[in-house]
Amino acid sequence: MSQPPPPPYAGPPHGPPGPPGPAGRPGPSNKAKFWIGFALAGPLMFVLAFLTSIPSAVLSEISSLDPAFGGVAQLAIVVLELVGLVAALVVERTRWWAIGFVAGAATVLIVLAGACVVILVALVGASG
Repeated sequence: MSQPPPPPYAGPPHGPPGPPGPAGRPGPSNKAKFWIGFALAGPLMFVLAFLTSIPSAVLSEISSLDPAFGGVAQLAIVVLELVGLVAALVVERTRWWAIGFVAGAATVLIVLAGACVVILVALVGASG
């Protein structure tokens, strides 16, 4: 009678581990990659917003004759950013950095939303 196959979590997913990377050291762990992506989320969000605004400003000047062209070009820029994020999630080397970035970006947005609520409550309290 043959033995049942081992469960999928029993061994490494891609066979036996190979030799360590260059200089005999393995790269950072997945946990470290996650926290690096998480820490870089806030600054990277501002950088991406700035880099998105540059072509948007240029295209708004160029497309003064046809406003639909500027809208389509801005949509193309946003789609390229989304494709970049999905590509970072799909590629195994960058996956944990991208997951950390998404978690950090969500945290930044939640904190900013909470700050908006506090400001609105303060404004309503001060006016009434």
